[in-house]
Amino acid sequence: NPSNQSINLISEICKHKCTPIITYIPYNSFWYPAPESKDLIYKNQLKDIAFKLNIPFLDASSVIDRNNMHDYAPKGGHLSPKGNEKLGQLISNEIKKLKLSKLLN
Repeated sequence: NPSNQSINLISEICKHKCTPIITYIPYNSFWYPAPESKDLIYKNQLKDIAFKLNIPFLDASSVIDRNNMHDYAPKGGHLSPKGNEKLGQLISNEIKKLKLSKLLN
């Protein structure tokens, strides 16, 4: 699938140059009313390939609620400014953890 291809590509590009972070963002239940189980399958696919490639994985469902319209833009499945802010903070915290981990190892 395209997500797996993208993750494999970024893994190759970042071998010694950077550290990618694979981030799962839940579907907006209003714009994409797929059952939550379908969303979970996709999340687990991302998590599995990230694990196999030793890439950090973030689950943004800890800060983005698929049923909260305030996390998403009024039209389409994109995040709202508030949703983007939450996601940015989550990613920033992960980067800080990764830097600390590298310092300690």
